[in-house]
Amino acid sequence: MANATSGGCFNILIFGVFVVVFIFLIADNYKEALKYSLLSFSIMTISYFTMFPFPVKEFPSEAFIEQRLENIEFSDPSEAYLSTADTLFKKHSSLDDLFNSFNYMPFHTLKDCSWSFSVFAMQILGNIALFVPLGFSLAFFKDRLNIKKSLLIVLLSTLAIEVTQIIVDIITGYYVKAFDVDDIIFNFLGGTIGLFIGLIFIKYYNTCYKKNTALEEQ
Repeated sequence: MANATSGGCFNILIFGVFVVVFIFLIADNYKEALKYSLLSFSIMTISYFTMFPFPVKEFPSEAFIEQRLENIEFSDPSEAYLSTADTLFKKHSSLDDLFNSFNYMPFHTLKDCSWSFSVFAMQILGNIALFVPLGFSLAFFKDRLNIKKSLLIVLLSTLAIEVTQIIVDIITGYYVKAFDVDDIIFNFLGGTIGLFIGLIFIKYYNTCYKKNTALEEQ
């Protein structure tokens, strides 16, 4: 999962506000607008944190170098200024070399995180939390999607991200993104958690609404 800069977060927030305003303008009612707004925000958040900055022209771009420098802790601050694209990013010599670098072993990240809480928080908790909003928003479409279909959407979403990351690595010739089966597992877990939280929330809301309506009619 990629880290985002503060400037990028602000940009996605502004764009999200415009999307929400547009949805509310074209929606039939506020409930429909709210559902699609939640879904849109979750998709934009996932896309931003997993795919951006995207190498549309050349790689490594200044945005990639800036992001990589922000995510590296240098023992000597001067090392940051001496860092170049060649030192921050490594080229893969062949597709076999690239595919051999991926993690296909489930829960391998747990072993790597046993000594570092920061890595644990980023790679595990971060991947889980990232997909919670998607699952939560899908719960509001329960009239169209059952639990199996909602979970399938979550699974296909995380698979699409991992496949796209592989394509980015192939196109650029660098180790930019990394396929990790643990990302799929923890993303899916987060989406599942979000889905059931959403379903419980909706059930609780409907129960309270019916009680209040019954009291008002008395």
